Amino acid sequence: MEIDVRPFEERDRAGFWHVGDMTYRDGKVTPEEERVFRTTTGFVAEVEGKIAGIFSVLDLTCTRGDRALLKCAGIAGVAVLPEYRHLGVGSAMMRWSIPYLKGAGYQIASLYGFRESFYRKFGYEAAGLRHKISVPTHRLPRIKPELPIRKIGWDQHTLLQDCHEKFARQYSGMNVRDEKHWGRVLNDKKTIYVVGDPIEAYAILEHKIDFWEAQWVNEVGWSTPAGYRSILALLTQICINKSALEWWEPWPSPYITQFLDQGVSACMERAIMYRILDVRGTIEALKPVGAGQFGLAVVDGLIPENRGPWSITDDGSRVSCTQGSGDGISTSIQLWTQAYLGHEGALGQVLDSPANHVETALKFVPPGPVYCMEFF
Repeated sequence: MEIDVRPFEERDRAGFWHVGDMTYRDGKVTPEEERVFRTTTGFVAEVEGKIAGIFSVLDLTCTRGDRALLKCAGIAGVAVLPEYRHLGVGSAMMRWSIPYLKGAGYQIASLYGFRESFYRKFGYEAAGLRHKISVPTHRLPRIKPELPIRKIGWDQHTLLQDCHEKFARQYSGMNVRDEKHWGRVLNDKKTIYVVGDPIEAYAILEHKIDFWEAQWVNEVGWSTPAGYRSILALLTQICINKSALEWWEPWPSPYITQFLDQGVSACMERAIMYRILDVRGTIEALKPVGAGQFGLAVVDGLIPENRGPWSITDDGSRVSCTQGSGDGISTSIQLWTQAYLGHEGALGQVLDSPANHVETALKFVPPGPVYCMEFF
């Protein structure tokens, strides 16, 4: 069976939306006015003239803390018609997409996998831990806001930009939003609260009308500790007639660190996966810190030019990645992706590599929190 994977063309419109409807809408037809690519680019897998599989790509960014901002492809809406499943269509789409996206200038890709084990076969690996915090109302801390509070309109997102970017740069794996990204997150059903002037924290939510149910908070971001405490104080006020307050936080969680109490739960939820597409490009994108030199060889079955071996040097003025001798760290693209982003313990999984090279690599890409606020 020949599977042809390629970018979406206008002639694919009916087939593309049919696959999506059968996978994500229980066969209900998407209205014609909604059959548009607002923030994504479509791709199809064709089998004997029929569209059997689809996926889309969002144009995102990916932080490496405050040292790099990478061009990231967010893989979304992967779907295969029921009658074509287990025939290799999904695998063909993922295998084709990796070199294609690198050729399109993306340095890293990310996705939410229906099964992490499936996407791991194509070089993706989970990185960072998002935790859902759930606190019964009577266990919320009784604290008062330290900063002034106000509400802003959902169309005033430009006021959030500075706080959002400062929050994003505290982590690796974050998308620094632009106009189109905010358009995916906000609408007239959302309420935005901010604290501080200039803004030091914000919360986005849809108010629950009924009493004694959990109040879900779509997003919380902060740039200062005072901002975090003040927005938390506001949320406890909002939750006074609810049963619980629930929201996501990166790990380590400031709430668990500072306000843990009996009855509070924190569970890992919706792990995101990343895959480096351009080993050399992501390394040379790093802001120099005078880390030294180490060797790296990467096992990558889909992008041969990623393999190296590489000699990586940071002399304090620039980071360079050139052809090396083969001495140094040897690892898979999955583990290197985790290590590059700072996922705790990733380089500790590298076996039979010289300790001095591992120690130097940790100066280049030290462990740190990895987080993503986008859903796709």
